[in-house]
Amino acid sequence: MMDNTIKMCKLLTKLSSKDFKKNIQLNLYYVVMIVMYSAIMYGINIIYSKDYVIQHIEYFNVDNILLMTRIMAGCFFLLALGIILYLDNYLFNYQKNKYYLLRTMGLSRRIISYKILVERLIGSIIGLLIGIIIGTVFNYFLTKHILEVMETTITISFKLYKDALALTILGNAILLLVTFIKNVKRFKSIELKELLTVEKKIKIGKIPSVKANIISIIVIGIMGIGVLRYYDYVQHLQEIPDNVKNLLIFLVIILAILAIRSFIYAGINLQTRKRLKKQYHNIEDIILLTELTTYSKRLKFMMFSSSIILLFCIVVPVMANILFTWSHSFNQYKGSYDIEVNSIYNYIKEPDKIGEIEIDFLNEYLESQDVHVNKFIKVKNYLANPDLFKNRRRGMFPPYIISLDDYNCVRSASGLEKVSLNKDEFLVHKYKTEQNVFSDKKIVLSNGVTLKNSQKEFTDSVAGESLFNTDNPYVIVVNAYAVEGLLKVSETVLIDTQNRITYSQAEKIEKDILTELNNSEIYELNRIYNKEDDFFRIFEVTMQTISNNQFVTFTILVNLLSIYLFIIGMVLNLSILSLNYLFIMRSHVDNIKVYRRLGVNEKESSDIRKKESRYIYTTPLVCAGVFLSIILGVYISLNYAEIHAYVSIKGVILNASRYLLLVIGMTVLYAFITMRIIKKGEKDTYVQ
Repeated sequence: MMDNTIKMCKLLTKLSSKDFKKNIQLNLYYVVMIVMYSAIMYGINIIYSKDYVIQHIEYFNVDNILLMTRIMAGCFFLLALGIILYLDNYLFNYQKNKYYLLRTMGLSRRIISYKILVERLIGSIIGLLIGIIIGTVFNYFLTKHILEVMETTITISFKLYKDALALTILGNAILLLVTFIKNVKRFKSIELKELLTVEKKIKIGKIPSVKANIISIIVIGIMGIGVLRYYDYVQHLQEIPDNVKNLLIFLVIILAILAIRSFIYAGINLQTRKRLKKQYHNIEDIILLTELTTYSKRLKFMMFSSSIILLFCIVVPVMANILFTWSHSFNQYKGSYDIEVNSIYNYIKEPDKIGEIEIDFLNEYLESQDVHVNKFIKVKNYLANPDLFKNRRRGMFPPYIISLDDYNCVRSASGLEKVSLNKDEFLVHKYKTEQNVFSDKKIVLSNGVTLKNSQKEFTDSVAGESLFNTDNPYVIVVNAYAVEGLLKVSETVLIDTQNRITYSQAEKIEKDILTELNNSEIYELNRIYNKEDDFFRIFEVTMQTISNNQFVTFTILVNLLSIYLFIIGMVLNLSILSLNYLFIMRSHVDNIKVYRRLGVNEKESSDIRKKESRYIYTTPLVCAGVFLSIILGVYISLNYAEIHAYVSIKGVILNASRYLLLVIGMTVLYAFITMRIIKKGEKDTYVQ
């Protein structure tokens, strides 16, 4: 009995292998999905592998990355499980007739399920091997990029992580087991007669009006422009609640989806009407019209969904790249001081409650922590008039005034040339993204000094945000005598250390300095901003090690998430689109026989399929490309100064073009595979 079972298993294994090779094009959908899953999961598993190089860098904390990657791995596994079951269901339904034949030959449901399991196992092994290779290459370049951002000299090489590989294989095994159980249950609940494919009758359907779709596109466009203009108006107003701004963004997204829907539907209706006009002249157009209108609703929904997913797949990595480049450039602009200590006046009610920063205390404490200081730089910040302090409003704080001596000291420490001013002049230092921030020809200070505008403006990276007041894009620089008698509201101490501070050191230093400075006494609060009786945060400490760690964490997570979403979305979208198209063509088998009687030969039938596939695959691409251009155009126009200063518009366009070309390449690949399967099926039908 055991020998017979083993022989049967061997026989079914050989049969499954032959069927897998015979239907290799159809099984490629499953293999591509497994490749994607294996590559992504292996890449994620490497990050929390014990041998991963980033986990052993002492000035980098991986806790947040490990937490987020575990969450990503869990979510992606569940998503992949759903997609695999979805694909398996499609492949099962597509091959129902073959399973019906095997059942009539006397094979049991369990044996057929085993045969399907072997086919999926072959696909899983192939996909796993390719996925591991792709995941290794991807992780190598990602790690190399991360180490460059962290400014380390660590060298890496291609390496196989055994624990990550084991987890990836385990995940694939679970997916395979779940699909096997699903197929066994499916065969138990399905009757023999239900395995027969039921063909649908094909007839020319109703052709909707194009005018309604065109009118809706125009109306939606006008509404979208109105919402964007209003958002552009309110986005810089601090009095407008954030939930109102978020609602406007949500409305823009809804309008974009409605516009895509109208765009797709209008395109399909135009195509069907175009074919209708030619139907008395060309038999191919009659057939194409018949097939387009018969499945009009299904085609519309397919291409609408495909366009939305395609647009999402391209927009996410493009926007992620913009944010990363923007963040990286601004992080460099902020300066390279190892420690920054600031006193904050925003929550203080009276000027005499403003805290002082003692350099002697900082020096003694840092020496006790084996942190040796190269240089201390202290910058004092003043206001032009005491009334500006009393009448300030949240989010609209007045600009600082600093002395030329402090300003030149900061410039020298940053490797920049000192600047000079006439006695009765002032200059403006601003964010490099701002234009025309201060156009007044003169200013009058509370100490009676009147200064005229020197028309000098600087945007160099000196002390970054530490030089500016909250939400204010510029600072006014005056000669040292002009600050005498002005109200000092805060000060900043910039510290350059000899040795690099580790992450654990940075956390302790930040905590100890904040505790010592903020608990020296309890300050009275400005109750306009905070209703609590006690609030100790009068000082801020910024550690470059922690800031860089946050930036690197952001880099890893954003890059991983955007790339993974792009791959998942593309594979899911193209798989669903292709499989739905295969099912539509599968239901046309009887029609092909009718077409043959009408005189349509194999070549003409192939031409019809090419027109159909070109239409089905290119429409979502065109739609996604059009709306991508609109989204990028609007985004660049709303953030032109920041993108021009930190990102470069050319870089944004080139990056979007790269992703668009990648989408086109993957679409062509899926279209080619699908057309080969359809062509083979039609050829078999014509042979019959």
